Amino acid sequence: MHYLYRTLLFGVVCLVAPALAADVDSRIDAVTLYPGNVAEIERVASVDLQDGRGDLVFSHLPASLIDGSVRVAVTDGNVRIGGVETTREPVGESPRERERELQNRIEELQRQQQDAFDRAAAAGNEITFIEGLAGLPQGEKAAEALMNDGGAENWASLWERIGNGSRAARERQRVAERAAADLNKQIETLQQKLNQLGRSRPEMVRVSVPYRANGAGRAELTLSYRVRGPSWQPRYETRLDTSAGKVTLNRSARVSQATGEDWNDVTLALSTSQPVHGEQPQLDPWWIDFAPEVEPMPRADKAVMMESMDGVGAAQQAEAPAQTVNAEFAATYLIDGRVTIAAGNEPRELPIGSHDLTAVIGAETLPQIDPRAWLVAETTWDGAGPLPPGRIARFRDGAYIGEGRLDGWAPGEERTLAFGIDPSIEVSFKPTKDETGKSGWVTSKSTLVRDYTLEVINHHDRSLPVTALIRMPVAKNEDIEVEPNYSVEPDEKDVDGDKGVMAWHLDLDDNDSRRLRFGYRISYPEGRELRGM
Repeated sequence: MHYLYRTLLFGVVCLVAPALAADVDSRIDAVTLYPGNVAEIERVASVDLQDGRGDLVFSHLPASLIDGSVRVAVTDGNVRIGGVETTREPVGESPRERERELQNRIEELQRQQQDAFDRAAAAGNEITFIEGLAGLPQGEKAAEALMNDGGAENWASLWERIGNGSRAARERQRVAERAAADLNKQIETLQQKLNQLGRSRPEMVRVSVPYRANGAGRAELTLSYRVRGPSWQPRYETRLDTSAGKVTLNRSARVSQATGEDWNDVTLALSTSQPVHGEQPQLDPWWIDFAPEVEPMPRADKAVMMESMDGVGAAQQAEAPAQTVNAEFAATYLIDGRVTIAAGNEPRELPIGSHDLTAVIGAETLPQIDPRAWLVAETTWDGAGPLPPGRIARFRDGAYIGEGRLDGWAPGEERTLAFGIDPSIEVSFKPTKDETGKSGWVTSKSTLVRDYTLEVINHHDRSLPVTALIRMPVAKNEDIEVEPNYSVEPDEKDVDGDKGVMAWHLDLDDNDSRRLRFGYRISYPEGRELRGM
């Protein structure tokens, strides 16, 4: 009976006994950065626990912590933990107290500014009074005063006093006006701080985890959570060696964070996904169509309609769909060694790696857009993992060419990298015919005939493949007929799925040249107007 009583009493005491709170001193050990300015933070901690139950408390976590992302695990120790509870606690002085302080300071400066205004106004009144004295005496009385004994000396003394007084008054006025201006700047600065203060009080996050320790001892813990704000951007450097026929691709990452806590001596991993395309100029399909038929109208109404048409055109252009790529892959880059990233949002450049790529060197020209040739290198990314899109710096035989953007690059994907204008490739693009007319026996049609000549000359002392990309008009309406003509058939039609884009692959020896003639004939019903030409 006594044993049962003691057992029940111990159970009651355990139920009502307060849980012990164990403040956990943790440090950041690992960070993983993800797209969308999100980072996964992992903290590690060792804590000595007494036998029994209590709460593990992680304090002073950043306010950028994402609610619901907190996880706590025991990596070593005879401890069981329960659910995670997060609370946000205000820190620092209350914004309302700070607002009152700023408002009181602004009012004090405004009083000082008003005093400066008053001193400037008083000096201005004194100047007006002195200027009035300078006008006395006047007329005949002035002449009599000067004729009296000592009149000239009195006048000279009076004039000297007026001048000195005027200069002193103007100096006081300038000092007061400068003081008022300086005070106004201080007031504006404090007013901006007051406007930016907002109504929310700064916060820190507190994580509490209940535990049950089966005996006293040390426990090893990990705390992980996600925060918003940190970011990383890929950086690339491509170095083309034309003599060796290779491209060296150097990769790095620019990392910055302002979470409120420094990442000291951490392992850093960079994750990426969804690369997108877009950098080098592309030849889009060249569509032509009939212009809309518009009935004649009064001049004023026509001007209003033209303004309306301009607005519609701008809206259509803004809503043009952007090119995207299906990027069903992701990669994680682990930075070698441990790094430190301060919380001041200052970017830090971290190397990822370097890779040599075999390349086929050639040139490309788009003479309808730019009558020059670009030196290019065709290569394939054969590294372990995809490359996300990012800024790229280009070098050709050690010379800096410029910067651009590298699209997302999947393993095994062939890519043409541009390395600036090639001055040793001469491109001449000239129109040779531009005629309009009519044709047809039964149905009269309007015709448009245009021809061009393209000549490419290789001034290198070596052979070089050159690709000429030309676009032809493509009709959207079946009543518009487009008949292309070439002196030499193109090697590729509808390049990369773009209708009307043709490619000629020219293998040019040193100091060799090739000439191409091409053009088109467009016919359409008479009385209609073409759009897009």
